[in-house]
Amino acid sequence: MNIYKVKEKEKVKKLITEFKPGDILYGLDSPRDTALSSLKFRRKSRIPGASKALFSSLKERLNRKKLEKTNILTQNDITNAVWNPANPEEYSDDESIKRDLHDGNRAIGFKEFLSNHPKYDVKNDKLIKKIKENPMGNTGQQMWKKTSKAGLEYQLMHRKLPVHFLTDTIGKDIGTVVSKEGYGQSITSSELRWLYRHKDTDEVKQNLKFWENGEFVPHSNIFDKQEWKNYNPKNRYPKTSKQ
Repeated sequence: MNIYKVKEKEKVKKLITEFKPGDILYGLDSPRDTALSSLKFRRKSRIPGASKALFSSLKERLNRKKLEKTNILTQNDITNAVWNPANPEEYSDDESIKRDLHDGNRAIGFKEFLSNHPKYDVKNDKLIKKIKENPMGNTGQQMWKKTSKAGLEYQLMHRKLPVHFLTDTIGKDIGTVVSKEGYGQSITSSELRWLYRHKDTDEVKQNLKFWENGEFVPHSNIFDKQEWKNYNPKNRYPKTSKQ
């Protein structure tokens, strides 16, 4: 038994009990992967009605994806089903989304939300030409930032359901997040800045849950850090007459 893995799983016990179907997990890759490995919800699970006999056959083992769907645990699960940078001018059709995901209607709702959003409708973005030339380049990351921020807005403001945001590592260096330099240019830093801009909205106050080392973290531990004084966004929410 790997004692280090046991300790990591012990850290996320409280998160495991808090995370419910319909919730979503955000944060840097490493702490998020640790949490995902401990959640009682499997990333992939069998389509209801797919028998064990089918799984045991060689043919179906080679085509296992046909008998499994993804459970939505992170925003990546939704975005990957809805939009493909290799075909950036189209969103996936409803049937394709339902084939990929157990909660396909949730992702279809996100697709409709994206399509009607003035900032985050990536398939009609002015950067489409660049991403077609290099889907995995820097432009692609800019588009992923848009879908991840759209995911926060969709979950918190539209669905009014919990976002579990892991602040491990990133919460200790808000100065870099604010500076937008180094890993301050990362997608996770972009998400945290979005949350800061919306921290005074009722939806964020009620539905955003910060976690560090498996322990619940009050919003004030992150949002009241002195480094935020150097962050001067054009907009904060809810908007005031001065904006």
